[in-house]
Amino acid sequence: MIDSILLVHTNYKIYGGEDSNFIEEKRVLSNFCSVDSIQYKNTENFNIWDILSFLTNSNRNSNKIFRNSLINNHYDAVYFHNLWFKGNLGLLRISKKNNLKTIIKIHNFRYLCASTYFSDSHVKKDNICDACNYLGKGKFRFNKYFTESYLKSFFLIWHTRKFIKILKQGDVKVLAISRLHKSKLKDLGISSENIFISYNPLPIQVEKENIYDEKSNYYLFVGRLEDAKGIHNLLEVWKEFKKNKNNNFYLKIIGEGKLNCKYLKKYQIEVLGNKPLNETINIMSHSRALLFPTKLLEGQPRVLFEASALGIPSIFPNIGSLLDFFPEDYKLYYERNNNEEFLKKIIETSDSNYLKKVSKEVKNHVKKNFSDELFLTSMQLSIK
Repeated sequence: MIDSILLVHTNYKIYGGEDSNFIEEKRVLSNFCSVDSIQYKNTENFNIWDILSFLTNSNRNSNKIFRNSLINNHYDAVYFHNLWFKGNLGLLRISKKNNLKTIIKIHNFRYLCASTYFSDSHVKKDNICDACNYLGKGKFRFNKYFTESYLKSFFLIWHTRKFIKILKQGDVKVLAISRLHKSKLKDLGISSENIFISYNPLPIQVEKENIYDEKSNYYLFVGRLEDAKGIHNLLEVWKEFKKNKNNNFYLKIIGEGKLNCKYLKKYQIEVLGNKPLNETINIMSHSRALLFPTKLLEGQPRVLFEASALGIPSIFPNIGSLLDFFPEDYKLYYERNNNEEFLKKIIETSDSNYLKKVSKEVKNHVKKNFSDELFLTSMQLSIK
């Protein structure tokens, strides 16, 4: 039985879903045992010590903070929620050296993209990578994961290869957030006995009851305004939707990016920019449906769960594990990159009675299958 656990997380420079999940998981774990936490923060400016940390996959200052916590407290386990740079691989080695039960969570598919130095091993036959939308550029070309930086890409690949090697050794338990994640990790040579599926708990911000308005006059997109997230597909489909239907529906977009579309106002599209989480939740709670046209393999998209917890139906492509997060007979999905089918699904949601039925189904599904209790169960299994 675990009485105390140390939770370690590296915050992103721009606050994101994994940072929010950290807060929620800490809350849930606190109901199960005593929880301490360490949060590291990556910075924009590198110095010579940072470069050395990248090369050694070990950060002296971060390690000191971690060791001091172990010296001054007794923990039965260490749970690494996110490791990258400041929260480094040296921490894993220290945890194992102290004979602590060590758990790490994998949130995304970056390990599929950043484990090779050559682009032709990243994507085959110059296809676009499902996980990051990277386009291969020929044989023996460097795998430039970060398009703006060769150096940053090199360090990520260096880190990822060392990371996978550690996981293969078998003394670290891995939490994967979908069946697809577990399958991909097994393909890398990590023992299935050390991989546990652990869905993120429901967002605490949407535990309140929400009365779904099936007669709402607007749809919603939330995310980065880039091609990998399907924003251009969405705009083209919405334009066709407004052409073919004599309706008063609006499309509201929360997020930032470069949109050079002259027809935004003509086709009742409103770009709101970035919004604080509470405002985003409020806008979402009154929407007709969430549109999520991603082109990427996704982990457990937070925005989909926020929508479902509020009883908001979502329309999304059948890619990766997305269908795992919805009721078995869910119909509001389309084949990837099929804009005609995407349009058809939006048209189907013109039926308010149908939407009201779907709203109840998605809300009941997430409450039943992604509860705090199930998250705790998966954690307990991994710690045994």
